[in-house]
Amino acid sequence: LKVSGKQVLLKVSKEHYKTLYPLFLTALRTAARQGEIVALAWDTIDWNSSFITIKRGATNGEIHSTKNRRRRRVPMSPQLAEVLKQRHVAAKAAVLATGITMSPWIFPSPTGGLMDPSKLRREFKAVLTKAKIRGLTFHSLRHTALTTMAEGSVPMAALQRIAGHSSIQVTAQYYLHAKPESHQETLKALEALDDESASKMRVESAEAG
Repeated sequence: LKVSGKQVLLKVSKEHYKTLYPLFLTALRTAARQGEIVALAWDTIDWNSSFITIKRGATNGEIHSTKNRRRRRVPMSPQLAEVLKQRHVAAKAAVLATGITMSPWIFPSPTGGLMDPSKLRREFKAVLTKAKIRGLTFHSLRHTALTTMAEGSVPMAALQRIAGHSSIQVTAQYYLHAKPESHQETLKALEALDDESASKMRVESAEAG
């Protein structure tokens, strides 16, 4: 999804699907997977440091650990922090107005439980149709977010942590091409891994001898 496509997607959702706009913005700013976004709770946000911790996912209404069973802290952009803060204020106001218990989830279902992923897919498709964007899946937002970060000179090691990839090599495989001139730090990291591997081989060789 190109920059223009992202802008159109956010513009259409903000104007016509207001409840989905914060969700799509979260996807494009954190690179979280769909299930991880569904499972985001208010207690995962550190408002003071502007971080959001991705520590669980959800599939078919069941909570589980993240894909690699690791939690990760992702920095929130000022825009995302402000949008989520407004959503939090609105949620608390709704509690005061109706007397219902506040849902722990940032993007809950109408009854306060986990959002139905099939409903999210249908609504996402409706937004794409309205925005006249074709050939996009929700997972494409994650790839778009990570590509944008790579193009913005986010170091590959930081990109790996944000993506939750098992190794920096996995991240580099997909995003090293995004902006070659910004990858000096990545190359150093990969060289360090090569040096570490070579050193280990020398030690093992000496022990064998």
